[in-house]
Amino acid sequence: MTLEHGTDRPLRDGDPRKRAAILAAARKLFAEVGYEAAGTDAIAAEADVSKRTMYDYFGGKAAIFATIVADLRRSLHEEVEATAKRRLAPITEPRHLEPGLRRFAQDLADSTLKSSNYATLHRLLAGHPGGALADLHGGQPAERILAGYLAEFGAAGLLTVPNAAVAADHFVALTMLLALNKSNPWFSEGSPDIPAILREGVRAFLRAYR
Repeated sequence: MTLEHGTDRPLRDGDPRKRAAILAAARKLFAEVGYEAAGTDAIAAEADVSKRTMYDYFGGKAAIFATIVADLRRSLHEEVEATAKRRLAPITEPRHLEPGLRRFAQDLADSTLKSSNYATLHRLLAGHPGGALADLHGGQPAERILAGYLAEFGAAGLLTVPNAAVAADHFVALTMLLALNKSNPWFSEGSPDIPAILREGVRAFLRAYR
């Protein structure tokens, strides 16, 4: 057993299937209607458990939300780390930069846009009350991992990188976030040319940091 945050009330470890059902139901409702509108009654009903069971397992809606965000971040971190190791680690010469960065961005776009984890995480955080957003956002996996590689490229003289974290933010904004926004039917019309968006984003990044 664990303790509910801020109390001495023990939480049940319980049936992992019920725990997974509660998380799946909450994730669905948070994404569809937002954090505030997704009530505990609705989450329990969607998960087909009693409200008491939901509280026994998690202690409340805030803890469920935090668990979902942590799970999404963990999954994305593993995905980005593996992609970076495959596509960025081999970059050792200036001629490797553009194709390597483009393949990194394309692989991430292929996986995140199809799996929806990246979009879901942003949607959940965007729909959370502002007071908690700053605490929960705290930097995303792609930026954190990419910053490490960009710092290495700067140290090796392949790029000019005064601030690796800022450079990583710029790269993600020019590639992943732009592709994500263009793929959102609320913000764009037609079928976006994702490879072209990523290619031009990488070229814009390199013009700024070479």
